[in-house]
Amino acid sequence: MDDFWEVLNIEGNLDEAEILFSKIENYCLGSFIEGELTKIYLSIESRNKVINILNNLELPDNINLTWEKIENKDWHLMWKENFTPVSINNKINILPDWHFKDNINDSNIYIRPGMSFGTGHHETTSLMVESLIDYSKNEFSLLDLGSGSGILSIVGSKLKYKDIKAVEFDIECKDDFYFNTELNSCSQDIQISWSDVLHWNDFSYDLILANIEKNIIKKMINNIKNTNARFIFSGLLIEDKDELEKLLIKNNFEIKNFKSKNEWLLVDCKKI
Repeated sequence: MDDFWEVLNIEGNLDEAEILFSKIENYCLGSFIEGELTKIYLSIESRNKVINILNNLELPDNINLTWEKIENKDWHLMWKENFTPVSINNKINILPDWHFKDNINDSNIYIRPGMSFGTGHHETTSLMVESLIDYSKNEFSLLDLGSGSGILSIVGSKLKYKDIKAVEFDIECKDDFYFNTELNSCSQDIQISWSDVLHWNDFSYDLILANIEKNIIKKMINNIKNTNARFIFSGLLIEDKDELEKLLIKNNFEIKNFKSKNEWLLVDCKKI
């Protein structure tokens, strides 16, 4: 584990910061917003990749970028100082692991914040949880592509989804995934495969989630062949709507609806 973490500070318009964040989300381990300052946390080895992406973007004049390093121990203190519980549709409550008091139930999800992205605070995660709640009465099997911290698979377990399969490529997520599933007493309900979602070809599930960066979703859509599954895609911006709609229609998907929260978009669709 690294002794230090990189922090990219984005100062300025929050909407612009959110759009910039979406371009580098694949490399992010977490983020915080403090007024007009957005702090994005990355591993040391990700910094050069992110800089290359930033150098190829036309950044607005009202955005200022600075870098800093923090010690690993400070990272965890920072999360503890800033993490607040999240309640979604009065059905699912997402709390930090230090709130755990053996009161396991179907409403409370405990997540250890820090090393992997996925604490329920981001709009795309919230949109995904809302969709899981919406479909929870159907006794669906569930595939979670790009599972990260495991939060969506854990929510699926709490909502009584069956045959839950999680797929994640980033081994940085391993410790948190196993910790979170054990803490929530659902590790026996979730099977994990440490694989690249773009190499995944088993879509024999009722509901398939992919809360992943847009370019990966685009490639994934082209890989999906015959299946009866319903797909929920997020990790998208509202400005991506027309592009995604055209691509889905071209690949014989029927779009049920789009949902949005602030700048972020979710699409609910099915192969036809």
